[in-house]
Amino acid sequence: MVKPPKKAATEEEKRRRIEALSHAYHSNRLEGDTRAWEEVLADPINQALIEGTITSEEAIKLIKAKHLGEPTTNS
Repeated sequence: MVKPPKKAATEEEKRRRIEALSHAYHSNRLEGDTRAWEEVLADPINQALIEGTITSEEAIKLIKAKHLGEPTTNS
């Protein structure tokens, strides 16, 4: 099934997504994640999430697959 193209995220939507990502980042830091904020923002999955080209559910699946070493596809 082909997904319809998603509309570009507005600046407000991007700001809210970055804010949510920031909260998750700080929670992960408390759990031992040592990545810098710049690394998190530069991650292609997070970039797609911020831009709105994938949903948070899709991002979670991609991140889990990435950490498990499974092949990932962006459909």
